Amino acid sequence: SGGVAEYARWVTVSGRPLTCESHVESEHPYREGTDLHLSLSSPGASHLALYFDSRTATEKENHYVTVFKDNSCQEFWGSVERLSGPVGSAWPGANGRPPLVIPADHCHVFFHSDATHTDWGFKLTAIAPLCDAAVQQLHEESSKWEQPASLGACQRALVHCNNRVEEARAYLREHLQRLLEEERQEEANEKAGREARGGGADSGGDEKELKRGLYRNALGNVQVNVQTGEVYLRDRMLMPVPSDISGLADFKEVFAGESPYCAAVESKEHRRTIQILHEQFSYEICAWKPVFVADKTITYAEDLIKTNISEADAQPPADAPAA
Repeated sequence: SGGVAEYARWVTVSGRPLTCESHVESEHPYREGTDLHLSLSSPGASHLALYFDSRTATEKENHYVTVFKDNSCQEFWGSVERLSGPVGSAWPGANGRPPLVIPADHCHVFFHSDATHTDWGFKLTAIAPLCDAAVQQLHEESSKWEQPASLGACQRALVHCNNRVEEARAYLREHLQRLLEEERQEEANEKAGREARGGGADSGGDEKELKRGLYRNALGNVQVNVQTGEVYLRDRMLMPVPSDISGLADFKEVFAGESPYCAAVESKEHRRTIQILHEQFSYEICAWKPVFVADKTITYAEDLIKTNISEADAQPPADAPAA
């Protein structure tokens, strides 16, 4: 069908993929005796990349920003709980420093100042990739409309609404004509640019771009380097599933003896997380190492979670060992 063909369309990688962007900040300058709680969220995103503004500055140690995992404010992201200091301090993402990348679609930002001194404060920007499932959902829903939306229009609506499907659906209905026209204009400009460079109307780009040999799918989550044969899922290279995971009975039952490839999501002291795209499903697998206390095994768990399964199906069996 046309929808399948559009999902399978590959294009040369040129420029940045579409991403969602949101901001939280203090007053500038901030007031004395401030306790500020703010939330950042991009539903369904695989991660958030957090960038502090280059002007960010607070009194060192006494005034600080903490990026908590949620509004319980119990666990924090990053190697340092309290971020503070003048301009030029180790603020993630500021002045050329790498951002703080968290493997979640939300976080809770807390800012504190005492009654002594004030400074410029902080501004924090979160960059998130589009949620693939949300893009596909909108695209499939719109195929039943009187005028279906293109994949690109669905992506742009989600960018505008920060991955929130309900808001994006309403935005898409209201602005569909404009989004489609913007998409047509961009395609026309790209075609004219290729012709001006002498590549021809059907060329994939200029010589430099062709030499790169890097292509991505329409959703932007898979990239292929045709020169090296490498395949990347969300900027992580695909590899065979580790044997200690693929050898498990549950894994063999789900994948019926097949050997899918995976991309590493994160690696912690006691847990590894990988992602597999197999047929029409997305799987996230968490592999836990044994935890020993006084020579006694506390827990050993291998969790296989398939995207979009019901909450009841996701519950562990009654005889599963407690964490």
